[in-house]
Amino acid sequence: MNASSVLALLVAAFFLIGLGSALARLARHPESAWIVILGLICLFGLGILYFTLRAPYFGAVKAFHGLPAIAAFCALGAAGWARITPKSHLIRIACWTLLLLWAGTTYAAFWIRPNNPQIQIALGLNLSEQQNESEAVACLSQALQIDQVARAHGQAELLPQASAQAHQILGMILDGQHERDKAIEHYRAAFAERPELDLALNNLAWILASNPEVGVRNGPEAVRLAERACRVTQNQNTVYIGTLAAAYAQAGRFQDAVATAHRAIDCARLRNETLLIEVNQRLLEFYQSDKPLPSQE
Repeated sequence: MNASSVLALLVAAFFLIGLGSALARLARHPESAWIVILGLICLFGLGILYFTLRAPYFGAVKAFHGLPAIAAFCALGAAGWARITPKSHLIRIACWTLLLLWAGTTYAAFWIRPNNPQIQIALGLNLSEQQNESEAVACLSQALQIDQVARAHGQAELLPQASAQAHQILGMILDGQHERDKAIEHYRAAFAERPELDLALNNLAWILASNPEVGVRNGPEAVRLAERACRVTQNQNTVYIGTLAAAYAQAGRFQDAVATAHRAIDCARLRNETLLIEVNQRLLEFYQSDKPLPSQE
């Protein structure tokens, strides 16, 4: 993929040379065809620029958004090719060679290999979104196993963020299937890879504060994890604040639990999160009675 990006500079060069040639031709002899071609380029370029400036925090602009202008890009690329290649037979051979290399590396960059852990993670995430949990677990587990073998040989098949994401999704699926011991292992592995992975921190904190098996509960650790999750999200996530309240109660810090539950309710009201208001009000009754969450919670 890196090689294809570098080789794409040749394609960009053809486009820029063609653009300059088209502008020069248009200045000398205006032609409707080139007016349409350059108009399409300007229209889509301005549209993407406008969208980027209007919502710079929302990266929704994708390559295929410019597909309607692909014919115009090809025309300018062809114009650039026509300006360069006729000058020398060697230049034409070199350009053809580089273009074929670019096409080959681009194709190879997206070659789907079943033994590629990143492919398995992408497939697992897609399956989990489709609620196909059994196959999602199989794909994500396979990806982590491949990565584990690679690391044992001094290599790293997955980036830390990809590995952490796989562990986190596995933790969520297994937690939903009440396999909490395995879920705990995956949550720990997730933020071991990425210490500030707030969802894994929060979910593990909730398990340690509310698990039906009292022996699994660990109030002090739940507090540390929930506090870190809230700190990472700047105390703006209502769910995380509610988890912190439950963690305080499990640790016997009931005054802190009551105050934090009130903060969660205020945060939920500010965001009009009706369900979270009801949940935290119900849990607040336990904290006010100096009780942690009951085992059935």
